[in-house]
Amino acid sequence: MWFGFRITPQYFLLMEGKKKIYDVLSDSEIKSINIPIYQRQYAWEPSVASQLLTDIIETQDADRGALIGLLVFINREEAQELDVVDGQQRITTVMLLLGIIRSELRALNQNEFVNDHSRMNKLYARLGKLDSCLYREQDNEKKAITLQYGHEPGYHEKILTGLLVGKEVINELHPRFLEISKLSDDFEKFETENSAKKKWIKRSRVEGGFNQTRAKGLKVTKNFLKLETEVNQYIEECKSEAEKLERLIKLTDTILDRVNVIVYSTRNEAEAFNLFETLNDRGMAVAAYDLIKSFCIQKDPQKIEEIGKLWNNIF
Repeated sequence: MWFGFRITPQYFLLMEGKKKIYDVLSDSEIKSINIPIYQRQYAWEPSVASQLLTDIIETQDADRGALIGLLVFINREEAQELDVVDGQQRITTVMLLLGIIRSELRALNQNEFVNDHSRMNKLYARLGKLDSCLYREQDNEKKAITLQYGHEPGYHEKILTGLLVGKEVINELHPRFLEISKLSDDFEKFETENSAKKKWIKRSRVEGGFNQTRAKGLKVTKNFLKLETEVNQYIEECKSEAEKLERLIKLTDTILDRVNVIVYSTRNEAEAFNLFETLNDRGMAVAAYDLIKSFCIQKDPQKIEEIGKLWNNIF
C-alpha cells in the first residue's frame, strides 16, 4: 500500500493497536482533536491528497482493508482532548474528504427516492455518521469542527472550518467562528454546498479579513478543490440520483470502516517526542526542521505555547 509505513515488530508493543478512522474521529469521549501551536502547517500537495483518494477507491474495489499509517496523540484525559504529535496531514485530508462527501450526499435530489424508505434511511444514517466525525458540541449548545488549532482560530482554521461546515450547521457554530457566518449567504445562492464553498473561497474580501489570493494559496484550499473535483468524477457516470447515493454510501463506508490507522497515545510531551524521534530512526522520514523543533520543545516543555509562537514567527 502506497501509504504504508515500515515499523519494527517490537515497536507495536507500545501502541494501542489498529483502529478504524471512524473510531478515532467519532469517539464521544473526546471533545476535540487539537493541532498544537508548535506543529508545522498543513502541507500536503494536491497530488498526495489525490493519491490517498485513489488508494481508498482501490481498497474499496478490491474489497479489503487499508492501513494509512501511525497517529501519535497526547491524551489530555481531564480536558477530553487529543493533541496531535504526528498525523496532522492524514487527519486533515481525511476530514476534507468526508466533508466533501457529506455535502455531495446533501446535494442529491431526494425526490427521486423519497418513497424508498430503505434508501432514505441509509442516507440519513450516513449523514449522521459523518456529522459525528466532523463536528462536536461545545458548551452544550454550539458546534465546532472536531479538528481545532491552538486557543484562537487562525487563518488556516477559519478556512478549514468553512470548507467542512454544512448549511444546517453554520448557524450553530461556536462564537469563535463567527467570521464564517458570511458563508451562509453563499449557501442561499448556490445549488450545492460545495459550489457555495468554492464561491466563498474566491471572494476578494470576506468578513474576517480573508482575501482571495491568500485563501486560494493555502494547501487546504487546493486540496479541497482537487478532491471535490475527483469525488464528482467518481459519481458523474451514475445515471440516477439513487445510483449516486449508493456510490457515495459505499465510499463513505470504505473510508470510515475499512481505512485503519495505528494509534499511540502518550501522557505527555516528553513521551510523544521520544516516539517522534524514534520513528525517524526507524526509517519514517521526518524533516530536520521538525526534529530541531522537537528538540527545542523538549528542552522546556512548560513553555510550549511560547516556543510554538516564536517558531512560527521565525519560519
